[in-house]
Amino acid sequence: MLLEKPADPSLMRTLTSLPTAGTLAKSRNPSSSKSPATTARGWSAERTKGWADPSEIGVSWAERLGAQRMTRMQNGKNRFMSHLLEALSTRSARCRNDTRNPGVEGELGKDADRLLRGSPPRTLEIPMRIASLILFVLMLGDLSSLTAQSLARDPEIVAALKRIDAGRIEKDIRKLVSFGTRHALSSQDDPDRGVGAAGSWIKSELEKAAAASEGRMTVSFDPFDPRDFAGRDRERVDGMGVHEIRNVIAKLEGSEPDRVIIVSGHYDSRCGQRWDVTSDAPGANDDGSGTAVVMELARALAPVKTRASIWFACVTAEEEGLWGSSHLAKFCDENDIVVEAMITNDIVGGAKDKNGFSEDHVLRVFSEGRPQARPDSHPRRKRQARWPSESDSPSRELARHTARMMELYTPDFRPRLIFRLDRYLRGGDHRPFTLLGYPGIRLTEPKENYLQQHQDVRKEKGVQYGDLPDEVDFAYVARVARANAASLLGAARAPRPPRGVRLLAALTNESTLFWKKTDDPSVKGYRLLMRRTTEPRWSRRQDLALVDEVTVPESKDDWLFALQAVDAEGRASLPTFALPGRRRR
Repeated sequence: MLLEKPADPSLMRTLTSLPTAGTLAKSRNPSSSKSPATTARGWSAERTKGWADPSEIGVSWAERLGAQRMTRMQNGKNRFMSHLLEALSTRSARCRNDTRNPGVEGELGKDADRLLRGSPPRTLEIPMRIASLILFVLMLGDLSSLTAQSLARDPEIVAALKRIDAGRIEKDIRKLVSFGTRHALSSQDDPDRGVGAAGSWIKSELEKAAAASEGRMTVSFDPFDPRDFAGRDRERVDGMGVHEIRNVIAKLEGSEPDRVIIVSGHYDSRCGQRWDVTSDAPGANDDGSGTAVVMELARALAPVKTRASIWFACVTAEEEGLWGSSHLAKFCDENDIVVEAMITNDIVGGAKDKNGFSEDHVLRVFSEGRPQARPDSHPRRKRQARWPSESDSPSRELARHTARMMELYTPDFRPRLIFRLDRYLRGGDHRPFTLLGYPGIRLTEPKENYLQQHQDVRKEKGVQYGDLPDEVDFAYVARVARANAASLLGAARAPRPPRGVRLLAALTNESTLFWKKTDDPSVKGYRLLMRRTTEPRWSRRQDLALVDEVTVPESKDDWLFALQAVDAEGRASLPTFALPGRRRR
């Protein structure tokens, strides 16, 4: 829009003194031939002032202020419109009565009248600031209900979290310990001792949980040959005579079954010696705690209807080299299964360290950034290795999503984002998935006790060694399960992530994003996420209408962008990071 004659200084002074709603951004709906709609950046931004660590901002704070913020926004909008309409009325009357230049001012006056009536102007000579502010307020009105809902919690998720029971979790962990050892290559057919008995019991418990799913949950063993993943230990494994071991998987089918979200824990254990299959290896924390989380999640989530399918995987042979999860990841890849998220729970018992210190209000969330790729890496991983941002891999976006869901649904249980694949020089069952380019994160307690992990059960000089259940904080494990439930359902009940999100590769001081518009009728809009390159978390959120392009007056040098699809209930998809792209002619 161009202004052929300088704007009336008094009008511009009035407008610049109005309560604005943020810097403007332009949205274009390709189905409309009207002028570009204009919306604002930053009006729903989270404020981090006063927080020591931006990665630990709690939505408990946002929730407390959510209702007041929406009320203030609506009141501010009403005052803004009142001032703006008054200014435009004055401008319209002045332009109609101006005889010095009726050709220009007269048309501007008529256009002001048309805008006041809600009609588009006939000329493009209305000052950009006036038209932009009007269009922004109109769009804000259309999106106000969506924004209000985005601050609310999904009652189905709240109900699922309430079903999680620390008492059941304690019983599950103690039962797992009762099998003596769960070494992946221990007895497969003893009814009372060994990994075979443990796997059969887990399957029976998951089948009980499936009864609440109305036929949507199925439970099965997932057998495989451990020699296929043993690598240089193949001959040793072959000599031990165990040629089949089993994952146990419960699959809760969603209304969009081509989308899959996986949560796992490993039910095998070990003592001090890696290949000792007979000595007691209680594995209460590593990883009876993670297995109990998965089992309790299956019980709590079975009644919930989801869009994406959720797989509850109790995998084996993690201690030998991630064999069970490697088999599962390979199966997903070979069968073209779209794994939107993979969360593994390993050592989530909330144990105190050797000095007795515990952080029972914190959960560590590990995620890999931009991956390194080798010539033989999976094509998905190779593509991610070329991404222009070091900290926006699919796994990193999943970690941010998990943190946000925890802040919304478990505000007293803080996520601590750790920006590395796993603990120093160690690994977990999410790694085989990330190697294949799938989003994967690891959840674990903040303080590990190395007097318990991978130890023979014994007492020396008054110090107890071994991974025993009395060292597990069962209430903490229940909190971990609730954090999982919030993240899983937050993704599984939301629309699928937007596709083809691109940041226009043009040398400008503004940033234009465009994407493939969804054909999902449940999607009512999108949410633009923004953060500065130095920020660990998305710090600004802007709700958009059902458009396929937005331009933000911020430099792509300084900002990073992602997009979420949002349904009518305010449920937002996992974010899709904006990659560089050009429009196809």
